[in-house]
Amino acid sequence: MNLSDSVEPGNIVSTFVVNDIVTARQSLTEKGVSVGPITDVGHGVQLSTFKDIDGNLLGIRQNPQS
Repeated sequence: MNLSDSVEPGNIVSTFVVNDIVTARQSLTEKGVSVGPITDVGHGVQLSTFKDIDGNLLGIRQNPQS
């Protein structure tokens, strides 16, 4: 799932902030969740999206290290 293909202008995507997006994405994948690639969305923020069992788009986000 490509982030630019899954998020349309005006839509809201709830995100869960994680300390390590690679590990969080791997954990979801191991549980059978289809997770999109990690995308750098600017300013050091990395984002990956996935859908819950109801089809709602959600994301995991890693903010830049301070």
